[in-house]
Amino acid sequence: MKPDGSIIRLSEARILSFIGRTLSLQRRIMGDGSKYDGLDVAKTSTDYVVTLAEEGSPTLKHSYYAEDGVLKGEFYNINTPIEFYPDKIRYVDLEIDVVRRPGEQPKIIDSDKLDEAVEHGYMSSALAEVAKDIARNLAAKLAGT
Repeated sequence: MKPDGSIIRLSEARILSFIGRTLSLQRRIMGDGSKYDGLDVAKTSTDYVVTLAEEGSPTLKHSYYAEDGVLKGEFYNINTPIEFYPDKIRYVDLEIDVVRRPGEQPKIIDSDKLDEAVEHGYMSSALAEVAKDIARNLAAKLAGT
């Protein structure tokens, strides 16, 4: 879900593994010509994404790959704790994200969308600060600092 209550539905996924509280999913990418959000990398219909979701985690990791298995980039969604259901996973997207292309430092993106969600009353400023802290800590961890 988005903070305004709209529901985002992703394409069907194949379960790769479900170990402990961590679910690994693979999806094919739909569409050509556009770019992956925040990564500025071309999207093709032969790409695939592997998503790691841990129950209760405030992050969801998407790793985008070319058909030959070469990593194109990583996208870390900052969200409310992930919930598992028999036929879906659920969380509220807190708008701010962390992205990383191979060989580059991670970047925090979309903090402006988070601020807009607070301005519109979709979330509290306290929750927004928690989301920013999670993003900053994750980016630092990914950067090795």
